[in-house]
Amino acid sequence: MKEQHDLELLLTSHTPIIVIESIEEIRAVQLFARLGLKLSNPIFQWAVTEGLKRLEIDFGAQGFTADPTEALKHIKALSKPGYFLLLDFHPFINDPVHVRLIKEIAQEFETIPRTLIFLSYSFDIPREIRHLTARFNLHLPDSAGVKMLIRDEVNRWQQKTRRKATADGEALEHLARQLTGVTATDAKRLIR
Repeated sequence: MKEQHDLELLLTSHTPIIVIESIEEIRAVQLFARLGLKLSNPIFQWAVTEGLKRLEIDFGAQGFTADPTEALKHIKALSKPGYFLLLDFHPFINDPVHVRLIKEIAQEFETIPRTLIFLSYSFDIPREIRHLTARFNLHLPDSAGVKMLIRDEVNRWQQKTRRKATADGEALEHLARQLTGVTATDAKRLIR
């Protein structure tokens, strides 16, 4: 998948901060989980409701890191490399302590490569860290991608119901054309 390949290239390009603006959080997290099985460094996920936890292997969340300041301090104190997917950090980004911690983590990247990935529907990067940041955009599925989503949903339905599905090729083409340009999450919902 090209999108996974592009994200892998960005993650391994020595960029200390990555921003992904998207409403497709589940899709993005699944993309990181797949990459977590492939990359040499672990991927952690943070949410204010749980704190930090490994994404690709479930060891449970570290509840003491639910507070954004504590999470960033914990990441900064780690002596091993890793990727840190921070969900919905946008309300906390303008806190001067957070900006300073993020900047220090990013500036230490050459010594300990820890990549901070901010995933939110919207994210304004403070000027102090803009030069350390790259953006990544999730692609809207093209016609071939929509057809793959249709096949996946049909296979899922067939396994669930233990019934065989048949489709008219022309209807499949028409559906794929109609759903081109829609987010993958919305396309899956509409296909179902």
